[in-house]
Amino acid sequence: SMQTVYIQQHQNGRLLEIVDMHPMVTWNRTLVASARAGACKSAQQKNGPVGMHDNGTLHINHLVDPQGDALKVEAYWCDGGTVHKSLLKTSKSRLKDAWLETYRYLENLSEGNVSANNSTKNSTLVCESIFYPPQSGNNGRFSSTSIIWKYERI
Repeated sequence: SMQTVYIQQHQNGRLLEIVDMHPMVTWNRTLVASARAGACKSAQQKNGPVGMHDNGTLHINHLVDPQGDALKVEAYWCDGGTVHKSLLKTSKSRLKDAWLETYRYLENLSEGNVSANNSTKNSTLVCESIFYPPQSGNNGRFSSTSIIWKYERI
């Protein structure tokens, strides 16, 4: 089956609209980026990745996933505004205190791949996701894992 992802920036990147479409479900959400630029690759802390624990200038997005579960998501731009990072925490009881850390960026982006109107062509959208299991009450049921998706422009 084919999955299609539609991503569009609004308000100079402050809002990132993401629409995932595949045969079972379509999930449309808009993430508001925190005003600060955070660390892109960061070590996991005791209770999850670095980021959502800081109450400084963070904006926490309150979303609902396609299954109806409440989510908290922090998002921000890093690496000079070229990588969009999000930290997702679910309310599902069996995954309480678990995290999903995702990086979205364009691969193969070079001077030759930017058109006159500043849009990209021949670039691949890369989504790297890392799952961090709950630190307590896990009893070995879940382990840390990661996946990389690559989407070509169609």
